[in-house]
Amino acid sequence: MDDEPPPNQMMNKQPVEFDQAINYVNKIKTRFASDERVYKAFLEILNMYRKGQKTITNVYDEVAVLFRAHADLLTEFTYFLPDNSPPQVPQSSAAAAAAAG
Repeated sequence: MDDEPPPNQMMNKQPVEFDQAINYVNKIKTRFASDERVYKAFLEILNMYRKGQKTITNVYDEVAVLFRAHADLLTEFTYFLPDNSPPQVPQSSAAAAAAAG
């Protein structure tokens, strides 16, 4: 019994419901109906992650570029990430990106 976390710790992160994920994907498909390349690129990014060809940081970075003009979609996407927040960027990478931008 000592191996199980207390119930309040088990409830910290609620699992993402399948219906929520489907609704989100449908929202993307609808939003980009006039440019299906964005929708297809999103699906391909997720597929490559599923196959182990991308890290979650790669996925977030690429989705952020796809949704750069759609902050609501990017914010909602973070809900589906493993810890419900964008991956942390190391300070040196953030400084380099700021200097390059």
